[in-house]
Amino acid sequence: MNKASEIIYTLSKITGLDEIAVLIRLQMNDSSDYVRDVAVKVMGIVASALGIHVVFPFIESCCRRIEPLRVRCAAIRMVEQFAVRIGCTLLPHLSPLIELMEFGLLHKDLEIMRITALSLAALAKAVAPYGYEHFKPILHRLFDFFSRDGVGFIHRRGKVLGALVKLFTFIIQLLTYPYPSDINWNVANGVLLVSRLSVDDEEMKEIGLEAIKSLAEIKDVLLQGFLMGGPRCFVRIMWTRTMMRRDKYVLLADATVALANKLGVAYLKRSISKELRCNRCFGQ
Repeated sequence: MNKASEIIYTLSKITGLDEIAVLIRLQMNDSSDYVRDVAVKVMGIVASALGIHVVFPFIESCCRRIEPLRVRCAAIRMVEQFAVRIGCTLLPHLSPLIELMEFGLLHKDLEIMRITALSLAALAKAVAPYGYEHFKPILHRLFDFFSRDGVGFIHRRGKVLGALVKLFTFIIQLLTYPYPSDINWNVANGVLLVSRLSVDDEEMKEIGLEAIKSLAEIKDVLLQGFLMGGPRCFVRIMWTRTMMRRDKYVLLADATVALANKLGVAYLKRSISKELRCNRCFGQ
């Protein structure tokens, strides 16, 4: 903790939330991104000093009332700061935090949707490997996208799609064996969808590779989606010249190894060979 954080932490202990909340609420509606970022980080420090139960009513009031969008965005980002600073100790407060932010995944404003997905992903990462039961409604909402062949995701390209994929990946990693009956099919379908939707965007390819690697490493989850044309889809989209650059090839190699371990080296090798013979790889 640096000096500024120590000062804020100490002041929070001395003054309590009320006076600090008044100042932060004004900064949350400031036109400057920098000022709002500072407000978000300060509230994260205050929460670590006073506890989630003290600051939760403030966050709830900002999210549930008809506030300006940037105030709601700042409030949602504060939850992400809680996850970063407090970590797994927020597990007792996980359920109300998720219920508070769930609205953001259906919000018409894409920025709120993106920030909500990132904040929920941060919560899932912070409490791992616990808390899956709290994230089940969120996971099934994501599965709804997959069951419609990705219609919900296709209209959310770029950063929004990347945030949703990250959220999906972190929640899946919370699963414990034995898995619910619908998990195998949905994970397989989700991985295949991630691979296909990564085709046009280099940043999405990186996110997709991270997701595929993480999902392939989940024990006892069979990736049936990849057994139905998935490996060739993966090779065709991911094995390109741009992804072979020095700053990206490690991620590509790790994802390929994870898939080989899951599906079998010989199976994946045949898929790679077919694509190479068809001259579909390394086209970019």
